[in-house]
Amino acid sequence: MVIFLASCLILQYESESFFVLNMEKRHSNHELKRLKLHRVEGLKTRRKSSFLIRGGRKFKNLMRSNIGVASVSNYFVSEVIKRIRKRLLSLRSRELRLDVRKQVEYLRQHGKVVLAFRLAGGVGDAVIHARLLRDLVMACGASVQIDVYFNGPQVLKFIFANLHGVRKVLDDAHFNRLKGAYDVACILTHYFQLDDYGKSLARIESVSPKLADVLRRIESSQANLGAFIHHQPSLDGAFSDYAIERGLTREKGLHQLAGIAYSGAQLPIRIPKNWPSNEIRPGDLYITIHDGWDNSMTLASSRPTKAYPIDSWNQLVHLLKLRFPSLKIVQLGGGTGEAIEGVDVCLRGKTKLPESVAVMKKALLHIDSESGLVHLAAAIGIPAVVLFGPTNIEYFSYPENVNVGSQECRNCWWSVDSWSDACPRGFEVPICMSGIMPQTLVDKVAALLERQPRWRAAGAGGLPDLPMAG
Repeated sequence: MVIFLASCLILQYESESFFVLNMEKRHSNHELKRLKLHRVEGLKTRRKSSFLIRGGRKFKNLMRSNIGVASVSNYFVSEVIKRIRKRLLSLRSRELRLDVRKQVEYLRQHGKVVLAFRLAGGVGDAVIHARLLRDLVMACGASVQIDVYFNGPQVLKFIFANLHGVRKVLDDAHFNRLKGAYDVACILTHYFQLDDYGKSLARIESVSPKLADVLRRIESSQANLGAFIHHQPSLDGAFSDYAIERGLTREKGLHQLAGIAYSGAQLPIRIPKNWPSNEIRPGDLYITIHDGWDNSMTLASSRPTKAYPIDSWNQLVHLLKLRFPSLKIVQLGGGTGEAIEGVDVCLRGKTKLPESVAVMKKALLHIDSESGLVHLAAAIGIPAVVLFGPTNIEYFSYPENVNVGSQECRNCWWSVDSWSDACPRGFEVPICMSGIMPQTLVDKVAALLERQPRWRAAGAGGLPDLPMAG
C-alpha cells in the first residue's frame, strides 16, 4: 500500500509537463507575500484538502527542488507509515478510553466543566498553548478542568505538571474517540478549532458563565478567519501576515482571540533536580546553543530550511571562544541536528527535554534558530539570541529576546507546501539563514551578556571586538 501510494505520486509527477523555471526566477523576495496571497485566493474556494491532495501538491514542489527522487519518495513513505501507526494506536487501549470517560463523567456530576484540547504542532506550540490554558483556568475559575492531548504526551508532562486545572496529558491518537465525552473539545493551532458544544451550552452557562463568555468571544473574533482555519496549516503563512497587521502575535494571539488576560511568558515548569550535568561545575559562566528541530517533524531533506548552516554554527562558536575565553559553550539537542565544533560541553543526545531545560535555567543566555527550546527558554526567563529565516520574525519573536532576521530574504513560511524542506526560491542552502553572519551574532551575544548581572559581576567582559576569521 505504501509503495503503491509513493508510485502514484511519482507517476503523477512524470505524467505532467513541468517546464518550470528555477524557483529563484519564479519568485523573487518581494513576491513572496504576493505568492501567499495568491495561495489564499486559490484555496479559499476549495473544499478542505485531503492528505493525498496536499501530498500531491507537496510532491510537485519537492520535485522542482534540489532534493533527490529517492529522498522525496522516502519522505512520503515515512509519512504514510506514521499515519498508519497512529491509526493502529487509536484502535488500542480501550481500557484507557473507558477510564477517561468515567473520570470525565464523575467530574461533570460534581459540578465541573471538562474540556479537551488537542495541541497541534511541536514543543514550542505546546508551550504557547500551556500559557493559554493557564490563563483560561485563571479567568474562568476552578470549575474548569482540562485534559490535554498531544503527539507523544510523555515529552510534555513536565510542562503541564504544575498547571492548575490541567488533569492529564494523553496521546492525541485517542482524541477523536474521546472528544464526545467532554463539554467542549477543541484543536489548538494558531486558532481555536472548536467542535460543536451546543448540547453542553446550557450547562456551561450555569456552571461557568465566564467560560461561556470566552466561547462566544472566540466565535465572534474568528468570524473572518474561516478560510485560514478550514485550510490549516496551508494558509498559516498568510495568516501570520494578516495577524501582524491586526496586532496579533503567536505569543499572545490566542489570548487576544479569546479575550482573556495574558499573565506573562514564564510558566511553573517542573524542572529536574541535580542538573546541570557533571560536566558543568557550580559557578561556571556558560551559554547554551542548539542546532536541531522537533523530533516529530518528517523531512524530505537532511535539514529544514529554518536551520542555521552547520558551517555557520562552527564559525560562530570559534568567534565566541576568541571573544569570550572565559565563557563556556554548552550544546543542547536531541536526535536532530549535528554536533557543533569547538563547544566546551556537548550534551546533544545525552539529555531528555526536561534536563535540557534544567541546563538552560542556569545559563546566561541561549542561542538558537526558531525552535521549541526558544519557547522553553522564554518560559523559564532565560533570554535568547534567535535566528529567523522562513518563519515570520514579527509574529513568532519574543520582545525580551534579541531576534535576528536576514535582510535579504525571509518569511516564506507556508508560501508553498514544501517550504520546510526546500527553499521556495530554489537556493540549495536558503539565503535567509546563510545570510546571517556569525560575526553579527557575536555582537548580539556581547550586547545581551552586558545585560546579565552575573556576567557583569564576574568582570568577564571579554576581549575587544575581533575581525571575522578568514
